[in-house]
Amino acid sequence: MTGFIRTYAGKAVLFCLCILFAGLTIASVFGAIVMIEEDYYTTTPEQLQEDVLQSEEWRRGCAFALDYLQEAVDSEVLLDTHLYNYDSLENVRETDFPCRIVNAKTNTVFYESTTAAKAAESDGFTYNTYLFGVERNETFIRFLLDGDVKNYDEAYAVTVYRSENAPLSSKEDVLIRALDLLYALRYWIYAIALAALLLTIFCFIALMCAAGRRNGTDDVKLTPLHVLPFDLMTGLTVGSIVGICIAGFILLDHLDNRNSSAFLFGVVIVGMFLPSASLLLALCMAAAARIKAHCLLRTTLLYYVLRFFWRILKAIGRGLRSFINWLPMIWKTVLAIALLSFAEMVGLLVLDDIELLLLAWLLEKLVLVPLVIYLVISLRKLQKGGEALARGDLNATVNTKGLILDIKKHGQNLNSISGGMARAVNDRLKSERMKTELITNVSHDLKTPLTSVVNYAGLIQNEPTDNEKIKEYSAVLVRQSEKLKRLIEDLVEASKAATGNLDVAPVPCDAAVFVTQAAGEYEERLQAAGLTLVTELPNEPLRINADSRRMWRVFDNLMNNACKYSQPGTRVFLSLNRVGTEATFTFKNTSREELNISADELTERFVRGDSSRGTDGNGLGLSIAKSMTELQGGRLTLAIDGDLFKATLHFPLI
Repeated sequence: MTGFIRTYAGKAVLFCLCILFAGLTIASVFGAIVMIEEDYYTTTPEQLQEDVLQSEEWRRGCAFALDYLQEAVDSEVLLDTHLYNYDSLENVRETDFPCRIVNAKTNTVFYESTTAAKAAESDGFTYNTYLFGVERNETFIRFLLDGDVKNYDEAYAVTVYRSENAPLSSKEDVLIRALDLLYALRYWIYAIALAALLLTIFCFIALMCAAGRRNGTDDVKLTPLHVLPFDLMTGLTVGSIVGICIAGFILLDHLDNRNSSAFLFGVVIVGMFLPSASLLLALCMAAAARIKAHCLLRTTLLYYVLRFFWRILKAIGRGLRSFINWLPMIWKTVLAIALLSFAEMVGLLVLDDIELLLLAWLLEKLVLVPLVIYLVISLRKLQKGGEALARGDLNATVNTKGLILDIKKHGQNLNSISGGMARAVNDRLKSERMKTELITNVSHDLKTPLTSVVNYAGLIQNEPTDNEKIKEYSAVLVRQSEKLKRLIEDLVEASKAATGNLDVAPVPCDAAVFVTQAAGEYEERLQAAGLTLVTELPNEPLRINADSRRMWRVFDNLMNNACKYSQPGTRVFLSLNRVGTEATFTFKNTSREELNISADELTERFVRGDSSRGTDGNGLGLSIAKSMTELQGGRLTLAIDGDLFKATLHFPLI
């Protein structure tokens, strides 16, 4: 069923049925109204027929009488012409219409036809008398319902006769047949109206559902007719319906004047209804199809006009916005102040009343105060974003929602800085992580074969031989393999320390023990290098949290650097002091080589103060010392003053 409804034939059937049932509904409602007004439920058919006949007599008699009176009194007929004017008056005059006109004030006969005189003397006629009043000053004739003739210059009584056995005219016959049909349907007409209304609604809904649809698909397909703007289509439809109705009423009036048959009246009415209903229903179908396609408003002439002007306004707005964005902020401020000053000057020149001036001043403040508050709030947002960036919070962003012009641009710049810094830090961390992972993995892969090399080098060195070259080569092999082993161990340890993967277990301990142990361990090596160790301990015990194994590795690296890089014949200072709430270990020595490097660079991996790399070392000692110190909760700081090298360990006291 749904497939048939979506075809052209199905839509045509629904279209015709909808118009048919709508016409039946209107006719039923109109018939019910007529029956209620004519009192069909208490009046017999004979009385209704008599009323029709009398009505026709009255109309014809009045028309005939007015035609004579109008010529006699030279007056304009200001009465309802469709009731009184008969196009058949010429025929009435020719047939000597049975009508008698008497001056109601003087009782003199104004007009009397021969048939009227005979009808007055016969018993087979009935008659009705009607009064008309004439006002000379106003020059019009009025029908007197109350029969009062005193207020008129002249008054005439019109008597119309009708034979009781006179045959019915075609129009009267049709009217009586229609009355009989309405009388027979006086109770059924309500059920017919309701059923027709329901069928109309059903057909209308089905037609609206099928509008724009095609059989076999649920897609909406618009016809070329839908290119026409909907509001223009609506205007044309309404105009066509109004034109049809006007033409129909003019034609009905013309047929009424010609005393045409009821059949012609019906044809005209149906001719008015069918095209009007068809146009209106087609308009509804077009609206339903466009609603389904979501283009009802977008296919209106008003939408095209508004969109055209909107595009013009947008272009003007873009131009103004580009001009404002092009202006520097200082010139924008100057322009705003100039416009405000100009408005104030115009207000002072135009407004003379002090009350109006006060009102204008109040309105100005109502605009300026919120604007200033908005600017302050916007600047506060920028300030918070800048403070967050200054603290190093790279995830902080400025909420630019609600910001305008240069303030919004500045907020976006801060966000760009934050994003750029975050990306740079992430890239640096990623690079460091990849570097650390590479070192760890390569070092781990080298340890196994290197262990075999070291072991077999030792075995070769211990083998008895008389060849001095073999002894020399084996000694070099053992020495270099041990150096390589230490390098790989330092690499692994540095990588673990940098990534926090070293096991650290700080415990409370006496800080002076580390100084005493370092002095005892390195006293001979320092003397062999021509250096003098000077230690300084506080008078009070200082306790810190530290891992003794990791702490000794820090001291070992720092003291080993002092042995390798200090100028012979100088002193090496190792001291422990209390500074506030911290215990500080200070290592000081005079460098043998020129220190043309910053203190921060010395803590980087593979960086050495000896740029000539003439001493034994790999540049990992200070980096390992720094990482291990931080893992224990302390910090390492370096300072260089000329050739003086100073390393300080800071640990919180407990």
